[in-house]
Amino acid sequence: MKKLLALFAIPFVLTACGSDDEASQYKTSVELSSVSKGVAQLQITITDEDGNPASGDVKITPIMNMTSGMIHSTPLSTSTGELDTDGQFATTAYFLMPSGAMGSWSVEVSFNNTTTSHAIDVDMMMSDVKQLKGGEDDQIAHMDTEVARTYYLFDLGRMVSNNMNAFSVFVAARESLMNYQPITDGAVLNAATDYELSIGTVVVEMCSQSCENESNWQTAMEDSEQAGVYQAMNLNLNNDENDVVEVRLSIGGSTKTSDGTLEGNNASFTFSSESSMPMAMM
Repeated sequence: MKKLLALFAIPFVLTACGSDDEASQYKTSVELSSVSKGVAQLQITITDEDGNPASGDVKITPIMNMTSGMIHSTPLSTSTGELDTDGQFATTAYFLMPSGAMGSWSVEVSFNNTTTSHAIDVDMMMSDVKQLKGGEDDQIAHMDTEVARTYYLFDLGRMVSNNMNAFSVFVAARESLMNYQPITDGAVLNAATDYELSIGTVVVEMCSQSCENESNWQTAMEDSEQAGVYQAMNLNLNNDENDVVEVRLSIGGSTKTSDGTLEGNNASFTFSSESSMPMAMM
């Protein structure tokens, strides 16, 4: 599981350079890998005027400017960090919607007290992202009202080999239009606000065959190096077009559903082989 990052070892195919402030002594570029089911790698590179790698901390913020006038961000594996010796910082982005008729994406990079904006193109389908809702006790603020918190599930693909038969997902929760957090045991959402929620125990379960039988559900394990990434084993996948995986999420003993009702309406999502990107062999 710790080698799951190999999934994202794909070439960067799109580059966007921002118009840096003339007074800035640094040049910033953003590279976006190909987007697969809403998942992509973002790599930031910062150099000085002479092309030498910069050093220091960087923060990145994806921005969707919707045609409706609303602005929102998207989940990241991490949004802040230190540039490496090559002046680079990489993270995984989990996009909520595509570029196009609904709006356009950009990435804001904050470094050395300067923020630059870089346009990117996100090619995906809205159906790539699965959504579950919180109940009456799991709400967040939205404009002048309250709405059910949204939990997002992203397909990280199946792995079928001689000694592996697994499927992985990334799970994140919305705190606000601009803030999202990977879901992990003990996490606290909307900390120090009226909408604070202590996650407690997270249970992600998966099933591929005869899911009406509870014994066929497998409990997924979280990746110890990647918050919010869960993988279940022994799923009896065939690595062909017949593969289907159902995934359900429980937090603090409460099963999250597509409409937030306690009755459990649509308490699981189905990921078909068509929605799965093959994982690199370990």
